Amino acid sequence: MPLDTNRVERALKLAIRVRNNSLFYKTLNGGHVGSVLMSVIHTALQNGINPIDYLTDLQIHAQYVKQSPKQWLPWCYQETLNSMNNPQENLAA
Repeated sequence: MPLDTNRVERALKLAIRVRNNSLFYKTLNGGHVGSVLMSVIHTALQNGINPIDYLTDLQIHAQYVKQSPKQWLPWCYQETLNSMNNPQENLAA
């Protein structure tokens, strides 16, 4: 076990930052949306994905995300994008 707790401290900082930012939401729905987005951003970061690129790709391909959301989770969305960009690979598999 490592002697430092940097990873734990970073995880706690995120929760504290969300709590502090939640003071400025005007509505409960705004707070809910903010919490969901923070969760998505943190999950993308934990999977080594740039959250801005990830959220942008979700918006660009929103119709496909609605059809099959499991394929667009942060840990597998790159494969989905690659298969959309290279349809011949799907035929070979």
